[in-house]
Amino acid sequence: MSEQVKIKLVEGSTYGCPQFPREDKTLKRGESITLDKALADKLLEDAFTDKAGKTRYYFEEVDT
Repeated sequence: MSEQVKIKLVEGSTYGCPQFPREDKTLKRGESITLDKALADKLLEDAFTDKAGKTRYYFEEVDT
């Protein structure tokens, strides 16, 4: 079995991903999901630049 990592959506109101093991494939801000480490690592890299020029990441890892 592959390693599992729990991540939480901390930026944006919702985030959709076809690999999410949920029926609706989306998370709302504040919700957490447990995923394979490889997918979680990729999502943890996903970011955007805000109006002030600061890089903001959509997800953070949650201690289990």
